[in-house]
Amino acid sequence: MGPRARFRPRDDGSPARGVMAVRVLTRRFGVLRVPDELVWRWPVPLPGFPRSREFVLIDDENARPFLWLQSLNEPEVAFVIIDAGLVASGYDPALPEAELACLELPPGHRPLLYAIVTVPGDPRQAWVNLRAPLALNVSARLGRQVVLSDDRYSFRHLLWESLQQAGEVSGQGWSDSQGGRLLCWSLPVSSTRASLSATRSA
Repeated sequence: MGPRARFRPRDDGSPARGVMAVRVLTRRFGVLRVPDELVWRWPVPLPGFPRSREFVLIDDENARPFLWLQSLNEPEVAFVIIDAGLVASGYDPALPEAELACLELPPGHRPLLYAIVTVPGDPRQAWVNLRAPLALNVSARLGRQVVLSDDRYSFRHLLWESLQQAGEVSGQGWSDSQGGRLLCWSLPVSSTRASLSATRSA
């Protein structure tokens, strides 16, 4: 992970003075200076990526309704993710409480659930992992992947047919059904440089 540093106030989306930030050179997005308020921490790392404990969510307007989950510890590691509820209508699995303890959720609160997207050689065969979703605590910016015992959901759920049925391929996939607010690093259509923004999602 790049060194933490303080930055002077700027009008180009860089962190203001006194805001601790992570500077990282990524393969896909170039240099990102990510303020601490946008860093998502993973108490339990994703399987196969033990070094990646800090991430930033990147909202590319050209790629909606998808987001990027970019590792700040391993700059070459980034995942495409999507709101699991957009892929599977009524997605409401029973969650393993023991695995959620590290997310520090308030009593009675459920995390937001996202799914990792895998794109093979033929993008039409892309799938999402609904059996092991990413659980996100928005208020604490904590996340972890949880494995479900609910066999209604698959590790390889075909993506595009589901999105077409839901009318989400056009990118009109943002929803406030769970009242969640995700803090993301935004890549506007008109710019190739990342800028700071808060993106409404579910």
